[in-house]
Amino acid sequence: MIGMTKVNWKAFWQTYRKIEVNNEKDLYFEVGKTVNKEPISEDTLRHSIKLVADGLQLQSNDRLLELCCGNGLMTRYLAALVEQVYAVDFAEHLISHACQFRAAPNVHYVCADAVDFVNQLLTSKLYVPSKVLLGDALGYFEPSSLGEVLTSIGELTSGNFTFMATGIPSDELKWNFYNTPDRVRRYEENQFLENNTNDGIGRWWRISELEQLARDRGLKLDVQTQPTFISNFRVDAVFSGHS
Repeated sequence: MIGMTKVNWKAFWQTYRKIEVNNEKDLYFEVGKTVNKEPISEDTLRHSIKLVADGLQLQSNDRLLELCCGNGLMTRYLAALVEQVYAVDFAEHLISHACQFRAAPNVHYVCADAVDFVNQLLTSKLYVPSKVLLGDALGYFEPSSLGEVLTSIGELTSGNFTFMATGIPSDELKWNFYNTPDRVRRYEENQFLENNTNDGIGRWWRISELEQLARDRGLKLDVQTQPTFISNFRVDAVFSGHS
């Protein structure tokens, strides 16, 4: 992927869909949870939350770490299922909106880079999660970054954790997105851009890359294609380790 490693995703998200949030619809828009510029349906959001709850096997005594939480659109719903949530994002305006519109007694929002924050937790032991969610954001990571997060989480939790990455752009399914001659041409042209964001989708991941990361760390991996009414070009991956 020519140019992908040169994308400054923090700068991208500081300006992408940055708006003044006045209502619920605006929250959906600013984190891209829209279809034809309209918020995804309540049923779709509810199903997305259920996929996370089932994939992570969330329990009332779980301590959840949500990386790349955005404006907390899903955070408050997940918080109702667990004991405590630390929710992290590097975009200041998104965290500000999360605190304003998605606060809950057991949620602590943090403005920080996800990789840096996990490494800080490893040093400080301030918060030791049992479950970790990286929601719809792996397209903005490289394999080395995901590997670093998985390794640090493993050390932080002494190997007892479940980590779920949702909405991963699947290289094997990308032609479901680039599904017209014009879109194929745009994809091909994108590959020669120095600052290629792949239309804001980010990096297209191969399943074999996820498998290698799991194998290198002795983790179990389960990859599932998302229901087509949510996406026909993304997958969810659950990494789990037990000491």
